[in-house]
Amino acid sequence: MKKEIVKDFIEVEKIEQTFYEGRECDYCFEKIANQEHATRRFCPKKKDEQGKIVDCKSEFHRAQNAPEKEVHVELINNHKRIAKRIDELLLKKSSEVLSADLDAYDIDLTSCIDYSLKPNGILTSNFLEHTIVTNPISKTHKITKNVK
Repeated sequence: MKKEIVKDFIEVEKIEQTFYEGRECDYCFEKIANQEHATRRFCPKKKDEQGKIVDCKSEFHRAQNAPEKEVHVELINNHKRIAKRIDELLLKKSSEVLSADLDAYDIDLTSCIDYSLKPNGILTSNFLEHTIVTNPISKTHKITKNVK
């Protein structure tokens, strides 16, 4: 058997790894040694030639969650675009605007995250960074910034 010298000068026997059980990584299909823990499903983290860390477990789960994440990213980006348009509207106009102003900046009240409608007809639309309170009688909209 090979002996490896450790930093404190103690000789340690290095066990040669065997691959009789035929276990392999779920991501890269590289063989997993029998001496590894029985529940190991992925290769241990390692560095490649460029010094980049290769982590099969993270890559596997990232690939598994990609379709679901793609839907969420599109939804979040849509709300960020709306928030940006509302910020532009607030810069150009005051915090009280007309329905025509919302239409001009392509702000659709039905694409809000949450809304509430009171019995007197006042609609409160909650967006990612803003809240818009709509008065149906005067057809005005009051925009307030949400506190983070």
